[in-house]
Amino acid sequence: MRKYLGIPLREPPPVPAFEPDLRSAKSKKEQIEIHKTNKSCAACHVYIDPFGLALEKYDNIGSFREKYKNRREIKVDEELADTAIQGLQDLKEVILEHYKDIYVMNFAEKLLEYLLRRKVENREYYELYNIVNKLKGERYPIKTMLISIIGHSSLVSWRGY
Repeated sequence: MRKYLGIPLREPPPVPAFEPDLRSAKSKKEQIEIHKTNKSCAACHVYIDPFGLALEKYDNIGSFREKYKNRREIKVDEELADTAIQGLQDLKEVILEHYKDIYVMNFAEKLLEYLLRRKVENREYYELYNIVNKLKGERYPIKTMLISIIGHSSLVSWRGY
């Protein structure tokens, strides 16, 4: 959540070790459902599962797959913002419909961090927010955003260049 939308998740609560019997689970989703029987775990999974499960058909290096190594079919069906998600395209549509402003602000923050080679400081958020907010009516053109951030002298200081 933090990486894509800039929404930090709270630390998991201190709970005793919880290792449910996952042998009956036939899919990753079923494993997670068993894991979520612990209410402390379920509180966080409400936020992270739609993203993780929407991306489940991609392996750890980004290759698309229809089945797990054990030949079981990968089924993706989650819900986010009261919308069914059955894959990456559905996730993209939900983000664009419900989280676009948050996503763009987070993208702008990451862009500025890359340019500055450091974390954005509190005093810089206000100016960054103003730049992003002005671009909202224009549907957030990336070229204009980049030029606005680079051209804003109080945000980017090119010491030593």
